[in-house]
Amino acid sequence: MTSESAERGIGASIRKAHRLYQRQLQDHLAKRNLTVAQYLHLRVLREKKSLFQNEISAELGIEKASSTGIIDMLDRAKLIKRVRDDEDRRRIRVTLTEKGNALADTILPFAKQIALSATDGVSAADLDTYFEVMDRIIANLSAIPDRNGR
Repeated sequence: MTSESAERGIGASIRKAHRLYQRQLQDHLAKRNLTVAQYLHLRVLREKKSLFQNEISAELGIEKASSTGIIDMLDRAKLIKRVRDDEDRRRIRVTLTEKGNALADTILPFAKQIALSATDGVSAADLDTYFEVMDRIIANLSAIPDRNGR
């Protein structure tokens, strides 16, 4: 560990990388009138095909209330379709529409390109190590109870 990286710390490094990555992504998404949060919802629906609203929130690691407004906007833009569950009317299944799938097809490759650019010059072995370390950090932080004891 260099003295600069030790002084900066893990949190600062993660924040800086996240900010730069997100700025690149947002610049591209803005051209399509999308936010990063909207993109993340489209991406998870593209990957999973069909989820209940609460499952989308869980996949993204956000509160259901944070997701509701985004889902409403995606619905108004006709990018998703919502259908009430026949067995439990409180549950709403969400899928991408044809328009939503087409949009996802245009933005996902760019997101992948940002990831490739971010890892330019990083060996496959170093990337494997990075993900192992990040998984360990995430597991360590997940094991610490929050202020509510969870």
